[in-house]
Amino acid sequence: MEGLEIATALLIVLGSVSILNGVRELARGFMSRSWPVTRGTILSASPAAGGLGRIAWRFPQIRFEYVVAGEKYVSDGYSASSQTVFLTQASLLRRLAAYAPGSHVDVYFDPTHPGRGILRPGVAPVISNLRFVLIGVVAFYAATALHH
Repeated sequence: MEGLEIATALLIVLGSVSILNGVRELARGFMSRSWPVTRGTILSASPAAGGLGRIAWRFPQIRFEYVVAGEKYVSDGYSASSQTVFLTQASLLRRLAAYAPGSHVDVYFDPTHPGRGILRPGVAPVISNLRFVLIGVVAFYAATALHH
């Protein structure tokens, strides 16, 4: 029974951390809608991928520079989410087409941490922000099922 209790506790911790992370990312996404805007320049833009086994996700790797209060910053923040994912390679490539190296873009920056610049404010796409909440709910459900 001890192994089952450890597994249950681990799933509860995973669920708690995942839900808190998801809520934090959603909050940051909503706050980013009111961040100030400056102009920046795209340094590089390319598709990237990750995954676990047969589950794959795609995300943009975009580096850009911008100036706030006379200080130059370089960021790779596409959105307020820690990692915005795209379901298909085609949708990612369509998005990247707008970020050709050398092009000028609006950069939204956190006024309390100007080095935290992003290209897309808000909480879209929602799947990126809700993934942690969903993992947390599944972990809590699994922990409950194991406990009974």
